[in-house]
Amino acid sequence: MSVAVATAASRATVSVPTQVQVTNGSELTTDHFAAAKRFGMSDEELRKCHVAFDAADLDHNGTICMTELRELLSIVSGKELDDDEFNEAARHFDKDGDHMLDFNEFLEAFCSTPGYRNNNLEKLIDSLSKDTRKHLEDGRRTAEWRAYHGGVLLSSIVRYVEAEIAIMASLMQLPVTLLIIVFFTLAVILHQKIE
Repeated sequence: MSVAVATAASRATVSVPTQVQVTNGSELTTDHFAAAKRFGMSDEELRKCHVAFDAADLDHNGTICMTELRELLSIVSGKELDDDEFNEAARHFDKDGDHMLDFNEFLEAFCSTPGYRNNNLEKLIDSLSKDTRKHLEDGRRTAEWRAYHGGVLLSSIVRYVEAEIAIMASLMQLPVTLLIIVFFTLAVILHQKIE
């Protein structure tokens, strides 16, 4: 699969890799994947957007200008944006007015275009319902099930071991306490016999 990116300065064709390989050294992070999931975007769509963004970022500073943004949104969405759609996105996402967007702002702009929202509404609803369903199911599961399937936090293990050590220390004092009680009782009995 190839993505063609045309700018006023040059024309480049970029292959969409299965692994994320980019020319300017930027990489996709877990934050990017989380944002993509929140927008209902697949990992493959995120990679496609990232490769296209890097190809459009000619000076490799991690940002693109508004003219590059318009071309890039058209390439990634697969259709030309009309002036109203683009102007709405540009005005909304260029909050500081510098006419530049980084990759996170680009993702938000791309996912907010009416064409993307209309095409991906069902996926977004499915993604949100799966997350909600999982959250509700996890709340109903027993602690044993959650520990077996999800693991146990190290801090919980440390608290448990510390509590067990404290109980064991108090039990170690029990024989000494019983011995003192026995000696005291014997002393009282012997003292009464002597009188």
